[in-house]
Order: sequence, then C-alpha cells, then structure tokens
Amino acid sequence: MKIFYTLGLSLLIFSFTKSTAQYSRHIIELKDKNNNLHDTKKPATFLSARAIERRTRYKIPIDIIDLPVTAAYLDSIRKVPNVIILNSSKWLNQVCIQTTDPAALAKINGFSFVKKAEAIAPAAAPGLPPVASLKFPKESGTVLGLPPVIAGVNGINVNYYDYGSSLGQVHI
Repeated sequence: MKIFYTLGLSLLIFSFTKSTAQYSRHIIELKDKNNNLHDTKKPATFLSARAIERRTRYKIPIDIIDLPVTAAYLDSIRKVPNVIILNSSKWLNQVCIQTTDPAALAKINGFSFVKKAEAIAPAAAPGLPPVASLKFPKESGTVLGLPPVIAGVNGINVNYYDYGSSLGQVHI
C-alpha cells in the first residue's frame, strides 16, 4: 500500500511540473502565401541570379514554395505586443517567435492566416541568465593551452574565431 502512495505522489508531482513549464519560443505555422508581393513569374525579385541559373541548369521549377513568407503576415505578427520574431522559413511557411505572454499567443492564433502555434523551447529557469539555457554553453578561457586569436580591434584581444570544443581538432 505504501508503494502505491509513493508511486501516486511521484506521478502527481511529475505531471504537475511538466504542465507548469512555461515556453518562451514558439513556431507559428501559416496557412498560405496569399497576398504575397512577389510572383513566381518574376523570380528575380526574390531569388538571386545564381539561384535562378542553378534552377535552370537542373530543370528545377520555381513554384509557390520558393516565395518568401508574406510580408503582411510578418507585419501583423510583429505588431503584437511582447512578441519578437526570431526567424522565418519560406519553405516551411513558418515563423519562429519569442514570447511568454499568453495573450499575445491567443491574439496570434486568432489571425486568419495562422494554421497553428506550437511551443518549441522552455523559458530559462528563473534567476538564471539566458546563457544557462543554451544546449551547448560557450567555453571560457583557452582550450589545450592555445592562446586566443587576436583580432586587433582597438588594441583589444578578442577570441575572433570561437571553435568551442572542436578547437583541438582544428589545430591538429
């Protein structure tokens, strides 16, 4: 009987902690690319000459997937308070945003062009700097005793090329 109480209490605690995690980054999946300023018949307005040449050489058609995310959609999301647009993907037709405001998410979900919004990354723990939430924290100091590369900006020594933990492999 004691085991059932312990198991039940553990299950309750773990389910509660998961449900209270607050997410700070979200993927907003958009429904379409309507009202786009660009047209697939004029690819030079949104693709480089090199990209167009490569597509011609390999016979890759230019279609609606190649169009950038509709600027009006990005502007609507950008105007929502407490929202920062981190990135957008034209091929996935998605926008990555950062916010912890549930009202902002509700407003974004209410837009007619939004298919769905999904949380992708939890917020940093309270009291910890944002760097602590990185998956691979930056290493401090030199690795393997090698001196940092001097960039020579105003006489200040900076680590211009930060190779992280691969520095030893780069300098074999």
